[in-house]
Amino acid sequence: MEYKNPSIALPSVPKAKKNKLPDIGTKYTEIDKAYFVFIDVLGFKDTFTNGNVKANIRKVFEYFNLLVSKMRFLEDKESICYAGQTSDSLYFYTDNLSYLIRFVNIFLHFNMFAMSQKVYFRGGISTGTLFVNMPHQFFGECVIKSYSLEENIANFPRIAFDKATRNKFKTIPDGWDFEDDVQSDRCYLNPFSKAVTKDITDDLGTIDVDLHDINLELITDIQKKIASNKNEYEFNDKLYRKYSYLLKKCDGLIKTLKEFE
Repeated sequence: MEYKNPSIALPSVPKAKKNKLPDIGTKYTEIDKAYFVFIDVLGFKDTFTNGNVKANIRKVFEYFNLLVSKMRFLEDKESICYAGQTSDSLYFYTDNLSYLIRFVNIFLHFNMFAMSQKVYFRGGISTGTLFVNMPHQFFGECVIKSYSLEENIANFPRIAFDKATRNKFKTIPDGWDFEDDVQSDRCYLNPFSKAVTKDITDDLGTIDVDLHDINLELITDIQKKIASNKNEYEFNDKLYRKYSYLLKKCDGLIKTLKEFE
């Protein structure tokens, strides 16, 4: 007789319900004309091989985050506006030109403190479309352009502008020290432009520590540190040129300040 396996009664399995896929996050808001600032630390790769560099960068970022936490204009619910940090990069975006100008003022003050800690920044500012899911998610034309300006155009520790943003800034007589390269039609902002504290205090709320005072003594100390770095990298043409540029700008500022003493 042929043997057959006994049949086994299998339990019935209910069919899976076909549910709609859930919404994936919040929709991005599209801004036709936004301003984006991208700023990067130079020489960040040395952070983890040099204890002094690591301590200085930490101090600098802590001060930046303190300033951001006190920026009154970031609280405006009528405008899209945010400042933040990711890794060694700082960023800021807004649809309000006035807020961009205020942020740049604060950055110039912050940048002086950073240079006093031997931390140097390079950046780009541009205008363009921006898609944003407030506050940390964003992409768009102005992000790419600002990154490209920092990476490919600025060259030295300074801020490079695209034409549209440059033209907006130049309509405001506010003491900006722009560097125009006629041959390349590029525009940069002198890192020592508006090197004073008083321009930013109105844009900051109550602050727990005194703002680092930007004075001739501090700037002279920055000058010495830049000169030291320049000598250290005498045979590294790329870095030597960067510190030569900074030293020239710093010398010019000190000369101006001494004339008004």
